[in-house]
Amino acid sequence: MWIAHLAQLPQLGTLHHHAWLLQELYQQTLPLDPGMRVMEIGCGTGDFAQTLAVNQMYRRAHTSHAPHAPVHYLGIDSSREGLSAAEQAFRTLNRELQSTFADVTSPAPTMTAEWIHSEWGSHPAPFPHPLDRIVGHLSLSFANSPLALLRNAGQALTPGGRLVITCMQPHADLARLYREQLHTAGQDELSPSAQIFLHYLGRLHEAVRHGLLHAFDREQLSDLMTHAGFIPVRIVPILDGQLLIATARKGKSAG
Repeated sequence: MWIAHLAQLPQLGTLHHHAWLLQELYQQTLPLDPGMRVMEIGCGTGDFAQTLAVNQMYRRAHTSHAPHAPVHYLGIDSSREGLSAAEQAFRTLNRELQSTFADVTSPAPTMTAEWIHSEWGSHPAPFPHPLDRIVGHLSLSFANSPLALLRNAGQALTPGGRLVITCMQPHADLARLYREQLHTAGQDELSPSAQIFLHYLGRLHEAVRHGLLHAFDREQLSDLMTHAGFIPVRIVPILDGQLLIATARKGKSAG
């Protein structure tokens, strides 16, 4: 299912809701101090890495002090092709940002990136550490063992480190949101590209309904994170209640 999900990431990126979600993930990682290490579980083709890079560059452009150590991003995924695409997209974006902001910022990098191949969903190996922030968009839903994944994250986080994740709710049906966007834009949902994406979203809905993917309501997600050693700080519904986004800090028993 994760491979199918990666194949649909370019189409997901066209959703207005997706762009907002990436910004929300970024906001929940703040504050990002100089030199912090941010890891993304299931980075796909690097959408969040690009969001992070853009925001860090704008942050640099609006500060007057000398540049500090860059934030270091680590993207982990099980697809080598996805990692290669993510790395190339990040390099292209970084060149564009350096050119666009050449007159107002230092040429020193605001962010560095590292791309790591790992079967994080089925055979979770220890994550690189220490880490200050861990982000996972839907990775909890696709992992064989969400509890093992969270405990693995807890072992890698620094004291006071923060976890930011999203997951599907039990009733999640993202096809409805996509149809609403198509209708608003006056686009035909019977077009070949729309039908392919709607078919995938239908498969996603059925996978959740039949328990092939993990889905949690707010209470279940809070209990899971607490059992893994985290202290939930904020759990709220997003995307018209289809998903949950949770922010938690590492507790004394995490790891």
